[in-house]
Amino acid sequence: MLVAGLSCLLTACATGAETLGERALMHGDYAGAIPEFERALAEDLEGERALTGLGVAQYRSDALSAAATTFSRLLERAPRSRAALLFGGLVALRQRQDDLAADRLTQLRVLEPGPRSAPRSTARSRCCALSP
Repeated sequence: MLVAGLSCLLTACATGAETLGERALMHGDYAGAIPEFERALAEDLEGERALTGLGVAQYRSDALSAAATTFSRLLERAPRSRAALLFGGLVALRQRQDDLAADRLTQLRVLEPGPRSAPRSTARSRCCALSP
């Protein structure tokens, strides 16, 4: 019982820090978001949301090396993470790692094909549905 209560308490702390990090991120306080996400990760090492938030805050703070490490770590846990593929690709572009950028952005495109990849019948039906 005590172990379950302690586990719940630790999860709540991690969630609280994660929430504070997300709020800071939404308000453009990237420097303030980083320690909150790090605190959340110290209590829940597998936290994908916290890793995503940390990486985005690092990217927005121009801490590109740290962001690259964070997104690589996230991709090890969640290889189909759209955020990690997108921001990891952007980090690689800014670091002039063109092959890595191309690989990550290609993987993202496979997961989320753009409108040009949609079948013609789907695109045409959308267009016709908008007509009066």
